[in-house]
Amino acid sequence: MNARARTLFYLGFSSYKEYLRSDLWRGIRQRVFAAKGRQCVLCGRKAAQIHHRSYDRATLLGLILTFLEPVCKRCHEKIEFTETGRKRSRRAVEYAFKRRQRKKPAR
Repeated sequence: MNARARTLFYLGFSSYKEYLRSDLWRGIRQRVFAAKGRQCVLCGRKAAQIHHRSYDRATLLGLILTFLEPVCKRCHEKIEFTETGRKRSRRAVEYAFKRRQRKKPAR
């Protein structure tokens, strides 16, 4: 069991999917959009998703919003998956996030 799954289990969730369908997550998601806006932090398009940069207990409970970022579906998929569709490791996802963040066009 990986660290995210272990933390979610202790919080009472059997899976990440179950967590994402929960009222807890819906509330956290709304708070992130209210605090950070609905613009993708990577490309500026309308954000429809929230990217977890960390899966620590405080983040998963919504006690801190620091590691939750509004992103569009396109950017979220580009940072989470390789060009061949393979899921990236947590480290590779963070690297891809930071790399895309640096390439963001100036406004």
